[in-house]
Amino acid sequence: MHEVTSSSAANSGRSPADVDLGVAIGALRFRNPILAASGTFGYGLEFAHLVDLNRIGGFVTKGLSLEPIAGAPAPRLCETPSGMLNAVGLENVGVRAFVEQTTPKSSASWRTRKAWPAMN
Repeated sequence: MHEVTSSSAANSGRSPADVDLGVAIGALRFRNPILAASGTFGYGLEFAHLVDLNRIGGFVTKGLSLEPIAGAPAPRLCETPSGMLNAVGLENVGVRAFVEQTTPKSSASWRTRKAWPAMN
């Protein structure tokens, strides 16, 4: 990885597509620094019809636990004069279902495997 600014790319005759945006976080290497946020991007596949998953650097999955968690019962949101309160309860499918069901679908959608989620 080396730093190339847009002005240095223009001066060298290279296009913006030639610029290496790769970043490393510890031992993980990402093609670019765009990471979809945890929770808002689910397990990633929910947005595959809207976003080319190969164009983002990676994503942070929603939380996973060893066993599935149903989450908090409804209502999960409550409007207050000071803002919204939520109690989602970390609903998730559990690690086994994630690996068996989500990972094969994800691998078919990605050119290269993304980082595995951190365990809660």
